[in-house]
Amino acid sequence: MPKFAANLTMLFTEAPFMERFALAAKAGFTHVEYLFPYPFKAEDLKAELDKHGLKQVLFNLPAGDWAAGERGIAALPGRSDEFRAGVPQAIEYAKVLGVNRVNCLVGKRIAGLSDDEHRQTLIENVRFAATELAKHDIELVIEPINHYDIPGYLDRIGHIQIADNPGRNQPGTGEINFPFIFRQLDESGYPGWVGLEYIPTPDTTSSLAWLKTMTA
Repeated sequence: MPKFAANLTMLFTEAPFMERFALAAKAGFTHVEYLFPYPFKAEDLKAELDKHGLKQVLFNLPAGDWAAGERGIAALPGRSDEFRAGVPQAIEYAKVLGVNRVNCLVGKRIAGLSDDEHRQTLIENVRFAATELAKHDIELVIEPINHYDIPGYLDRIGHIQIADNPGRNQPGTGEINFPFIFRQLDESGYPGWVGLEYIPTPDTTSSLAWLKTMTA
């Protein structure tokens, strides 16, 4: 069974934020996460963690003006100075809170700028953040987010490979809804190839029957 951490940004919202630590502990959680610690003093957050016997597993780097709809700035040309200024701030919070993993939200595309401009900005900023965080034994992770929850979120898929689950056999042998996935790929304008990286059963020729039924 996986280990579960309560996200205090999303859960226990019937209570003010600083009261959610107690509610998480009462519900049986030993670990928590939340989007941003920055509106609060690190020492106050640590006091709540300690008071209720909780450990924190994750929070995000500063991500721009969240209230105005921004969802990260790591990939936004012209915002690199702001992004990099947030890295030492995150490090200070992580050291106080005992967090060894920090998440990066890359942001939404800026109209009129190319994917390559966004991508180059992201590469340079992620390299900077990862290097600085590593000096303090903090790992940087990057979160890909679907376009339903955050329309326009920068996400570049270069290649897709498929197999069903469980068993890693051909589509139709497991529980994955491949017709839905294929429709989403078409609607998103995905231009690449989909590699058939599955274990065919009972043989390759027979396993290809799904191509006629699922892609018609």
